[in-house]
Amino acid sequence: MDNEGNTALHHAVTGGNYDIISALLSKDADTTIRNKEAETPLNKEIQREHLNVVELLLKGGASANLADSDGNTPLHQAVQLGSDVAVAALLNNGALTDVVNNAGETPLNMAVLRGCLSVVKSMLTAGASPNVANNEGNTALHLAVWHQAYATVSILLDKGANTTLRNKAGQTPLEMAVVKGYLNIVKLFLKSGVSVTTPNSEGNTALHLAVWDGADAILVALLESSPNTSLKNKADQTPLDMAVLKGHLNAAKILLMAGASANIPNKEGNTALHLAVWHGADANTAIKNKANQTPLDVAVLRGQLNAVKLLLNAGASPNIPNSDGNNALHLAVWHGADAIVAALLEKGPNTTLKNKANQTALDVAVLRGHLNAVKLLLNAGASPNVPNNEGNNALHLAVWHGADAIVAAILEKGPNTTLKNKADQTPLDIAVLKGHLNAVKLLLNAKASPNIPNKDGNNALHLAVWHGADAMVSVILEKSPDTTLKNKADQTPLDMAVLRRHLNAVKLLLSAGASPNIPNKDGNNALHLAVWHKADAIVAAILEKGPNTTLKNKADQTPFDIAVLKGHLNAVKLLLNAKASPNIPNKDGNNALHLAVWHGADAMVSVILEKGPDTTLKNKADQTPLDMAVLKGHLNIVRLLLKSGAFVNIPNKDGNNALHLAVWHGADAIVAAILETKPNTSLKNKADQTPVDMAVLRGHLSTLKLLLNSGASANIPNKDGNTALHLAVWHGADALVVALLEKGASGTLKNAANQTPLDMAVLRGHLNVVKLLLNAGISPNIPNNEGNNALHLAVWHGADATVAAILEKVPNTSLKNKADQTPLDMAVLRGHLNAVKLLLNAGTSPNIPNKDGNNALHLAVWHGADAIVATILEKKPNTSLKNKADQTPVDMAVLRGHLSTLKLLLNSGASANIPNKDGNTALHLAVWHGADAFVAALLEKGASGTLKNAANQTPLDMAVLRGHLNTVKLLLNAGVSPNIPNNEGNNALHLAVWHGADATVAAILEKVPNTTLKNKADQTPLDMAVLRGHLNAVKLLLNAGASSNIPNKDGNNALHLAVWHGADGIVAAILEKKPNTSLKNKADQTPVDMAVLRGHLTTLKLLLNSGASGDIPNKDGNTALHQAVWHGADAFVAALLEKGASVTFKNAANQTPLDMAVLRGHLNAINLLLNAGASANIPNSDGNTALHLAAWNGADAIVSALVSKGANTALKNKAGQTPFDIASSRGHVKVANILLKTWS
Repeated sequence: MDNEGNTALHHAVTGGNYDIISALLSKDADTTIRNKEAETPLNKEIQREHLNVVELLLKGGASANLADSDGNTPLHQAVQLGSDVAVAALLNNGALTDVVNNAGETPLNMAVLRGCLSVVKSMLTAGASPNVANNEGNTALHLAVWHQAYATVSILLDKGANTTLRNKAGQTPLEMAVVKGYLNIVKLFLKSGVSVTTPNSEGNTALHLAVWDGADAILVALLESSPNTSLKNKADQTPLDMAVLKGHLNAAKILLMAGASANIPNKEGNTALHLAVWHGADANTAIKNKANQTPLDVAVLRGQLNAVKLLLNAGASPNIPNSDGNNALHLAVWHGADAIVAALLEKGPNTTLKNKANQTALDVAVLRGHLNAVKLLLNAGASPNVPNNEGNNALHLAVWHGADAIVAAILEKGPNTTLKNKADQTPLDIAVLKGHLNAVKLLLNAKASPNIPNKDGNNALHLAVWHGADAMVSVILEKSPDTTLKNKADQTPLDMAVLRRHLNAVKLLLSAGASPNIPNKDGNNALHLAVWHKADAIVAAILEKGPNTTLKNKADQTPFDIAVLKGHLNAVKLLLNAKASPNIPNKDGNNALHLAVWHGADAMVSVILEKGPDTTLKNKADQTPLDMAVLKGHLNIVRLLLKSGAFVNIPNKDGNNALHLAVWHGADAIVAAILETKPNTSLKNKADQTPVDMAVLRGHLSTLKLLLNSGASANIPNKDGNTALHLAVWHGADALVVALLEKGASGTLKNAANQTPLDMAVLRGHLNVVKLLLNAGISPNIPNNEGNNALHLAVWHGADATVAAILEKVPNTSLKNKADQTPLDMAVLRGHLNAVKLLLNAGTSPNIPNKDGNNALHLAVWHGADAIVATILEKKPNTSLKNKADQTPVDMAVLRGHLSTLKLLLNSGASANIPNKDGNTALHLAVWHGADAFVAALLEKGASGTLKNAANQTPLDMAVLRGHLNTVKLLLNAGVSPNIPNNEGNNALHLAVWHGADATVAAILEKVPNTTLKNKADQTPLDMAVLRGHLNAVKLLLNAGASSNIPNKDGNNALHLAVWHGADGIVAAILEKKPNTSLKNKADQTPVDMAVLRGHLTTLKLLLNSGASGDIPNKDGNTALHQAVWHGADAFVAALLEKGASVTFKNAANQTPLDMAVLRGHLNAINLLLNAGASANIPNSDGNTALHLAAWNGADAIVSALVSKGANTALKNKAGQTPFDIASSRGHVKVANILLKTWS
């Protein structure tokens, strides 16, 4: 069992493993053990819904009736899951059907609650009781009713379920069905014969309950069984009593139809009828017919006065409304039944009540026009101020319908005449709008105010004015209304009269003192508006009242301005006659005259000018009326203004006067008209233009002629120094140029850019203009600020036709500009071939140098302009001339890389051998740049290959240094010597070797140079190749026969040098040529010595393998082996010994290699020597053997090594000492002990 109380069988059940469960059961597993949830394995399995396992457990002895912690048996659980099969299995295995769980539910109850009809049937078939109640007292039948389970109720009834049992709420299943309103289930009970008269704890039967809930259909069903309807509940009520008390009319009718008695008294003696009367006594006269009429309503409608009085006396209310909301008073008023109205009013009815049309009785009387009824109601205190849905009260309605007598009657009662309807209208407003003059008078006499504004701000006077109701306006004005009041459109009544063009109304208002000067929101007063709408008669009427004519609207306009703008001539005259000023400016500065001029209103201008306005006044655009007339092109107006004395010379903000403006627009007729007044034609505008300048700039030829013919000058310069002729030239205006020249315009004057008109014509490319100026005698030689004359400029732009035209006048072609250029120089630089030809053919010299010493040929060569070069060469120029960079044209051609140009020069005989300041000839230069084609071309024409430059380089040297192999070959093939030394003694081969230029070296060697030549550093080419580490060069030289035995100043030959640098590849290459390996340098070193001293082991082996001797002693008597031993170079010692180096040779200090090894303490070297047979017993000059020396030094390891190789320990030195003696005297105990052991 685990912590939760589950056994193995519980777990097997949880896993649903049939075989394991079967096995456990076969082992008598206990099926009754419960876990902590009080579940047996069967309880647990039911929840898993594995039917085969359920059957297995049951067969294995599991109890079908053991409950879990909630009291649920497996049968409860199977029902809860709705598993028919599980239920059947349990029932077949003895499951009890009537066991209750903790909630008091049987499995049958639970099946009903779950709505499992098939399970219900199974349970009933198995004998389950349907009458077991749960904790709430509900049986299966109660539960089925509650859930409206019709089929389940039917089955339970068939199985004899007890229908009389009550739950804890005291309900039988039938009563529950009645209360829930389940008609079908009620009928099912009735069909089963269930009694409907059984009382509950309060004495209520099913009939009572149905009546209480107003369940008419259920009541009808219950009554079909003819129950006793006289039964009372504990409150002493029959069902009929209850229906009356609840006010359930239908229920009462149903009961009465079923024969229920209304005469049964309760304990207080009251019958149903008593109860009905008691609860409805005040309403007996209020009973309505199907037309929704009370008896009183009917009496009124029938006009039965007596009946009305009787009903009223009987307490009938006159206030009860019908379906339209009309009460008896409304109806009487509607029909004008005055006597009935009076009778009703005597009873004090509520006169404020409204019908559904929102009308009081007074409203109805007014609308029906029943004056007497109105008076009766008013006398009875009915208020005339009650508004209807539209906000109209009785006075509004009476006024609307023009019912003067009714209006008078209402006004006698002092109503509130200021009240407005929802249209924001007072009664006076309505009277005005409807045109009811009498009503207006009545209201005004009753002190109704005419000043009250409506939602649009209009008062009665506004409205009268709007409709042109003069009589009404007059009547209102008699009451002195406020004529200054404005509506929301910002209009006074006078404004409105003007806008509506109601002249009479205007006069009436003005006569009543209305001011014409009040501005509206736009600043317009009545006069503005009248003028705007061309209402001349109204304008005249207003002007008679002397209004302020200077007032402006927000558009900054006086009435005069508006009259002009609208073109209303009559209004203008009226205003002028009324002394209105035409000089008042608007926000743009325009006065009336400006505006008249702008619109070309000749007649209006004429009328204004008659009044002598100020014609000098300007608007904000800085225009006088004359300026404006000119700009608008109004010739007649210009003449009118000029005739009236308007000034022509007044400048605007741009400095333009009327003449400028006329010229700008090419308005010849206006120009002519102005010129007739003899204006000042030399005046300039702010753009520094005279009228003549402007005529030219605008291209107005006829205008220009008018000006010139009137004597206007053409020679006045502007701020840029341009005269009219300059300007005409700039635009290529041939006709204008001709016109100016004819009138004597100067052709020599310069502008601020220092240009004559001719210069400008050239720059602008205007050929015809150029010819016109030249033919007029203008010089082409005048220079500008840059020193360029007309010819320079024409050449610069490649204007061949212009150049030709100028050359026809034979100019000076040698003149230079400030850049030191002749026209020919410029033509070359700009690449203009035709211009070059034109200039040369005109005799221009190509040899004139510029500030850099370049002549035309230099410049053409620089740009590789072959066609130009050829053209110049045709004229036989001096090709040897140099520029300041010390370059001939040939040099320049090479440096610029222009091959075809170079060939042109050489073919024309130009020399290639002229050196520059660095001594470089053209060939040097071509070689420097590796320009093979240039080199070939120069060599073909005999260029010298032996000439040296200042750096002492021949062209071949340079080619080598620059690494130009093809160039080297070209020079060599041309016969140039590779043996010529430079300042350092290096020839071409040295240089090629230095740079490791193998291909170049090979190329030179093909020409069999002298390979023994040395440079000033005493190096042959081979030496140099070795020192630079260029193996390929070394091989090339050796293969070409170069000797490796030639010593340098230090006695080192090529092999020494290669060994020094450990250049094994080079050493091997040299050794292949069998050099003398025993040669020594001045330091007395053979190559083998050097290899040892430099520590180059592989190099040493190469030498030894090639047969080099290791036994050649140096000046100190040391062989290579001595030296290797000295340095403790064990690998070197071994290598030498392998090749038989002598171990017995002594140096000048009388030391064998073994002695030296001992003295240096090199044990490994000692072992190598001893193993190679070196004797340890050879004495030195002091008689000391190697063992003596080792004993002296206390070198016990070395002593052991020597002794082990048979060193004689008894030998004495010249001092008579054995090695032991020396060791003892030196205090070397270990060595002494080793030697003693040897003796023993």
